[in-house]
Amino acid sequence: MATRQPPKVPTFTKTQVAQAVKADDAKRRARAASKRAAKKAKSDAEAHDDERARAEALQKQYDADQAQREAENRTAEEAAWTEDAIALGRDPAEYILEQRVVDPEPTGKPRKEATYFGPMLALRSASKSYVKAANGILCNGDDLAQAVGALTREEVVTVLQTALKLESNPYAHLNPGQQSMNSRNKARQAIKAGTLTMAEVRALVTVALANRK
Repeated sequence: MATRQPPKVPTFTKTQVAQAVKADDAKRRARAASKRAAKKAKSDAEAHDDERARAEALQKQYDADQAQREAENRTAEEAAWTEDAIALGRDPAEYILEQRVVDPEPTGKPRKEATYFGPMLALRSASKSYVKAANGILCNGDDLAQAVGALTREEVVTVLQTALKLESNPYAHLNPGQQSMNSRNKARQAIKAGTLTMAEVRALVTVALANRK
């Protein structure tokens, strides 16, 4: 019976051992670097998502604040106009509509439809009943509007300021369209109160037209 020989223990040179250790160290470093890269990529992705979420949240908050400011401004604006309408003896709804709809200059260009921001959306239909005066500006068509219909906005203000015996223009801080509109409203209130007549207005309109020549 043959005798089994003990296993031969492998022998390595110092160079082979050093190379094996070096290769093992390289593998460990590569695995560690791969783990660090994966961890950093995950961290960067999470940070990017957090930053995007913060940016979206800030944008939403800004939009909400802007909408609230606009709503508050519209509410305050309409409240002020309502007080003016009551003081002038005007219907507040009609008065607010007139403030929102700015008459176009008589340039012959198509009139752009104004955007109404208030809650009384039914007032849009009221503007369709307006008529165009001789100067091409829309008006409600009453006697006063027709009487001054051939004048420019500036002439309307001058004529009615004279008719109302005002020492200065109380609406000078407004744009010409609003100055004209407020002057007409003030004149209507004076006519209603009996302190001004249409005859006086027509006489001053005649003078203003004559002065153009």
